[in-house]
Amino acid sequence: MDQALTQLFEHLWQQFVAVTPSAQKIHQLLGQGHPIQNDHIALRTFDFPEVGLAVLAKPWLALGYVPQEQYEFVNKKLHAQYFSHPDPSAPLVFISELKT
Repeated sequence: MDQALTQLFEHLWQQFVAVTPSAQKIHQLLGQGHPIQNDHIALRTFDFPEVGLAVLAKPWLALGYVPQEQYEFVNKKLHAQYFSHPDPSAPLVFISELKT
């Protein structure tokens, strides 16, 4: 995975751990002392034009991610799509937006 993606995921992880300190302990437990490679990340948003799925997807597209399947979860009022990167070591990015 290229340096820009590695740095982005490290930054996102540090932000996540800052608000969810137990995540670090869980990773240590599950990894048994070895780094864990995530197969995907999930981002959640609302269907507002300023922050919708298309807006959240733009930076990932600029980093080389490619749009894949879209999903509709009618009962949960969610529209979702996942994005993959040509580098198979890069995690998938799954973005869902709540329909308001």
